[in-house]
Amino acid sequence: MTRSRHSLYQGAGKGMLRAAVNRTGPDMPPWPGPTALLGHWRSWLAQVWADDTFRQAVSSASPDLSRQVQSILDGRSPKVRRARRAVLATARYAIRYTRRAAPFGLFAGVALFEFGETAEVRVGVRHQVVGRPDPVALDAAISDWEADGARMSEMEVCVNNLHRQEGGRVYVPSEGASEFSLALVPAVALVLDAARSPIRYSALADKLAAEFPNTAEHQRVGMLAQLLRVRLLRSSLRAPATFVDPTVPLPPALREDAQNHSTAPDL
Repeated sequence: MTRSRHSLYQGAGKGMLRAAVNRTGPDMPPWPGPTALLGHWRSWLAQVWADDTFRQAVSSASPDLSRQVQSILDGRSPKVRRARRAVLATARYAIRYTRRAAPFGLFAGVALFEFGETAEVRVGVRHQVVGRPDPVALDAAISDWEADGARMSEMEVCVNNLHRQEGGRVYVPSEGASEFSLALVPAVALVLDAARSPIRYSALADKLAAEFPNTAEHQRVGMLAQLLRVRLLRSSLRAPATFVDPTVPLPPALREDAQNHSTAPDL
């Protein structure tokens, strides 16, 4: 008897490759000796730091190191030990500049690849830097929007399919191994049934109003906001993990607000 196993995944024929963006590194002068004076270390830094592309990549990956190097080059840091440490850190970046697809930022990029019979690689020069909003600030902005019933009116919501029901309660995964727990009251049961597939927020609110006419509107809005906060409900404002730009699903006003926040430290 043979047993067949159904695969949950299928190959799409394409993939994503992360690789070093730059094919040539900065021009590194001879290494200063162990007894080198401050001027030698500063001269080494000045020559390597003169490479604009490398300097920008290091500054993005390590702003602290960038400030240290600039302080040494400006003569504001006269200690040999500090200069030597900065040179060592800069040299480590320079050595892996063309070889390692890390750290994130301007050192590495992501490109699509396809499977074929023979291997063929073409590295272009039209690289595009893409920044994204700071995720903490973006989450706060979306959460504020989700708490406002009027602004959520045209958005779609759907029940989180990772929830589970047990003993008259609903459990929703949270950070790590923790989870939220809510009582499975009639109003929550209605939401679980009505929002099994995406539904407009206003339509869901109308269903609640029709089923519970004696409940004040602000209480119904508050309950929906609570379900969104604990992620039992997921709104269309939350971009899937497959989206490169998490602001794509946002309405113009919220997208503008998100873009005004500082960008995340990785590009």
